[in-house]
Amino acid sequence: MQEFTANLYSRAKNFLEAAVYNMKGGYYDISAILFSRAVYLVLVAKLLDSGVEIPWYLDFAGLFRLLKKKLKIDVESEFSELLDAIRIHDCYSTPIEINEDEIKELNEKVKDLFVKLNVT
Repeated sequence: MQEFTANLYSRAKNFLEAAVYNMKGGYYDISAILFSRAVYLVLVAKLLDSGVEIPWYLDFAGLFRLLKKKLKIDVESEFSELLDAIRIHDCYSTPIEINEDEIKELNEKVKDLFVKLNVT
């Protein structure tokens, strides 16, 4: 399992780096999708490392509920809702309307979450 979660962390970091790169290039919609994927992979890896058995698929709200229950880490519900909205837009290939200020705020929230989870 440790090798599996190490791979998830590595992929999440790659998504995070790509998100920042795209954000700097002005591709905010792509950046938002990549931030959401990075967070999803990190949450799954952290919960699995903590011995939590998670269903095959949970939305961000479900993952954050497990995170709060099992690891006592609380995250704003607005953050969860934003990530779920981004994921839904991505799944249905609908445009994501996000501006520079919003993507920078998302970047900061993702960085803060990674720090809370002790993922570097």
